[in-house]
Amino acid sequence: MNKKPAFVIYPPPSKDFPFLAVTLTPDGSASARPFHTEEEASAHNRGMAAQYIESQGAELARKLRSFRTLEPANKGV
Repeated sequence: MNKKPAFVIYPPPSKDFPFLAVTLTPDGSASARPFHTEEEASAHNRGMAAQYIESQGAELARKLRSFRTLEPANKGV
C-alpha cells in the first residue's frame, strides 16, 4: 500500500461546476476544495504537497536526532 497522500484535480462535469482539488490520505480520508480554475486548484495542491514534504522532512530530522542519541559515545575505540 502506498503510504503517501495523493493530490488530484478533477475537472468539472459541466461548465456550472468547479474544479476540485482533492487530497486522498493513506488512512482513507479525503478532502476536496472547489476552485474556479484548474490553475487555482493546481496551486492549492502544490501548496498541500509542499506542506506534506516539509512535515516529512521534520519527521526524518526527528528520527535522525533520535538515532544519533543511540550511537556509542566512544566511536574512535
